[in-house]
Amino acid sequence: MTPRWRTAAIVCALGLMVSLALPAVSPAAASARGSRVRPAGGMWLLAADGGVFTLAGAPFEGSLADARLNAPVVSLSVTPSGRGYWIVASDGGIFTFGDAHFYGSTGSLRLNQPIVGMAPTPSGRGYWLVASDGGIFTFGDARFHGSAAGQHLSGTIVGIAATASDKGYWIVAQTGQVFAFGDAPRLASAPSGSQIAGLVPTVAGNGYWVADRDGATSASGGAAPVGSVRTTAPIVTVATRWASSGTSATLRSSSPVVAQPGPLQAALTFDDGPDATYTPQILAVLAAAGVPATFFTVGYEGAARPDLLRAEAAAGDSVEDHTWDHPDLTRLSSPEVASELSSTADVIQQATGVRSSCFRPPYEATNSTVVSIAAGLGLTQTLWNVDPRDWSRPGVSSIVNNVLSNSNGRGVIILMHDGGGDRSQTVAALPQIIAGLRSRGYQFVRPCA
Repeated sequence: MTPRWRTAAIVCALGLMVSLALPAVSPAAASARGSRVRPAGGMWLLAADGGVFTLAGAPFEGSLADARLNAPVVSLSVTPSGRGYWIVASDGGIFTFGDAHFYGSTGSLRLNQPIVGMAPTPSGRGYWLVASDGGIFTFGDARFHGSAAGQHLSGTIVGIAATASDKGYWIVAQTGQVFAFGDAPRLASAPSGSQIAGLVPTVAGNGYWVADRDGATSASGGAAPVGSVRTTAPIVTVATRWASSGTSATLRSSSPVVAQPGPLQAALTFDDGPDATYTPQILAVLAAAGVPATFFTVGYEGAARPDLLRAEAAAGDSVEDHTWDHPDLTRLSSPEVASELSSTADVIQQATGVRSSCFRPPYEATNSTVVSIAAGLGLTQTLWNVDPRDWSRPGVSSIVNNVLSNSNGRGVIILMHDGGGDRSQTVAALPQIIAGLRSRGYQFVRPCA
């Protein structure tokens, strides 16, 4: 069957991949029990750009095409009828399609950790949301059966699946560690890998399907092959009518953190934001490409748009310090320098829960006094060695050519801007820059923790 799909240009990110755990079943054992089955009602895959793909006869009910979100999508769950689904963002925002109904969200709450997964109740009249620390939120007729919050985790939580009885669920960590609650039986640890988008079982539990980031699916045990999809945006969730398994929003945070990029390593950095127009567009490009970035925040801009700071952090990007209002730090007194940096660090920590580890001095104006004061605040100075002068709007081709001509195998920290003016040329140049660097063998890294 030819897969049906729709895509959306949205703020989004890709997460560390893990499959839901199932008892190991050999293909031979499955064959002894009967023929291999296709997923009843079909299968749905959600891409990082909001596109929805359908396989094995699953109906398409819509996508987040042209949506502009405050946070990236992380999960898709299907209604019991198979004629609707929910798409969930990392802030817990809920989007309904077909016969899926809205029963509440965490979209207006200040979360300690991002939402990473969703499981509907068997009735379809409620759902559970799970955060990356294992915290559980219940809506509609969903009942609380326990959480992994406060337990020792081998990795962040990335997914949740409910039992058919409505009286239990499993929570899965990125390492494959499984927590069982209510009447959910304890399952073996899941196989995991950096390319796995998720796994769902057959109804009988005698096999399973695995989806990869690139849209390929594979079948094991009593599960029959269902085909694959072609997509330029990575797959982040696989779902059926009875189970779903998604990814967290933190894969890009697993990219290498280096103080100074080495050969064939590139750090994309953006100054002067966040901006309500251009920061979401840049996040969408980064998410579609699956690469990390570092955002150097101007304090008063971040204070006005903490939702965008949270979106950057939830996407796995570094959110760092670019002073409160962009002064020449070498012209300020020591207390003024400290205030410029600490007040911005406070805003970032309040919004994201993580304090900055780096700062970038505006205009590259720095000296030993500035560096010393920043070090006392726990901030390491981070400059750049490639400046395409995108702020001057020299043209998209000029920005791209400047970056690529100065990236000849050496490690590069590239200075660009997501705020402070019209950054449409930067947005347009970014996909070409990423593609050009990749074609030269570059790996994308972050210079800050």
